[in-house]
Amino acid sequence: MIRILKFLWQRITRGWDDSETWGLYDRIAKFTLPRLIRLKELSVRSGGGVPLDFVNENNEANIAEWNNVLDKMIYAFERIVKDDVFDYVIYPPDYVRGFTLKPNEDGKPYATHIPNDPRPIDYSKVEEIEAKIQEGLDLFAKYFRSLWW
Repeated sequence: MIRILKFLWQRITRGWDDSETWGLYDRIAKFTLPRLIRLKELSVRSGGGVPLDFVNENNEANIAEWNNVLDKMIYAFERIVKDDVFDYVIYPPDYVRGFTLKPNEDGKPYATHIPNDPRPIDYSKVEEIEAKIQEGLDLFAKYFRSLWW
């Protein structure tokens, strides 16, 4: 009850509460994703907001290349919001999912998780997706001050 009142007071006095920092990356991604999508729509219509990196010596903007960069940013934020990266783990056929809990040497439970199926799991697709997410986030940081139209 005290926490609820504390958070209510924080929302009243500063407009947000500490619970928003528990998964701040998720809050930021949920805020950013729809705005990036809309920015892309508006910048295509207006032709504005294209960073100088995408303008040639004749002062012509390469909007297609800029849209490709925006798509990479959008992809990164979509994956973060959907939180589905581990859905792409590739399990062997008939893999038995789950873990068995093995007590610690001191007898306390929940210390070691032993997979029920010893066959290896393929995480290569996850690594590929994580690399694309990082690429999109790196581009977001690089062009952060160019996100206008």
